[in-house]
Amino acid sequence: EDMGLPARLLHNEAILAFDGGAYDAAEDMLARSLEQMQAAFGTWHPDVAACLATAGDFARRQGEAAAAMHSYEQALAIFERSLGPDHQDTLKCMCKMALAARDGGDFAKAEEYLRTALAGFRRVGISGEFNIRTVVRDLRDV
Repeated sequence: EDMGLPARLLHNEAILAFDGGAYDAAEDMLARSLEQMQAAFGTWHPDVAACLATAGDFARRQGEAAAAMHSYEQALAIFERSLGPDHQDTLKCMCKMALAARDGGDFAKAEEYLRTALAGFRRVGISGEFNIRTVVRDLRDV
């Protein structure tokens, strides 16, 4: 049995609630999901990092760049430790950190995160939502 399945489902419900405008309910569900994931997997698991990254997304979408950055930094540490520096989830998190840094007015840090992510994407040739073109476009916007 997958001990983390209820936490993952709750995580997905939180995202749907947030997208539907139920911010308080979404944040409550996400907090419960994070607690359940940590209980099921421990601190250093990619699902815990994904939950923290979602917390960063929620904060960023509400204009809270500093809170978003804090959540992304926690997520990045877990992604790097559990998946490695060139894993797609690690690199995506760096891109999100760049956007939070930009939103907070720290353009130099935003550029640093994007350049690091771009170098990682080039090393491993990852495509998809956060492909090289996306990072280059975001880098131009910084």
